[in-house]
Amino acid sequence: AEVMGDHAKALADTETLLAYACESLASANVMATDLVDHLEGTSRNALLGIAQVIMLSELTVNRALDRFEPSAIK
Repeated sequence: AEVMGDHAKALADTETLLAYACESLASANVMATDLVDHLEGTSRNALLGIAQVIMLSELTVNRALDRFEPSAIK
């Protein structure tokens, strides 16, 4: 088995952390969206804004993940 160099390990670790962040943000977005149905007025609007920030953060993390190529972590 080939041993990964320090740089490759760091890239793999970063990719893993970004993947976990993306999954956590997706879960937070689902929870926020589900909770929106139980609120009204300004509380509902505030939570919709928070859900939008979560979604934009998830998109940002996904864009960062797209920059990783399988060949970059060998």
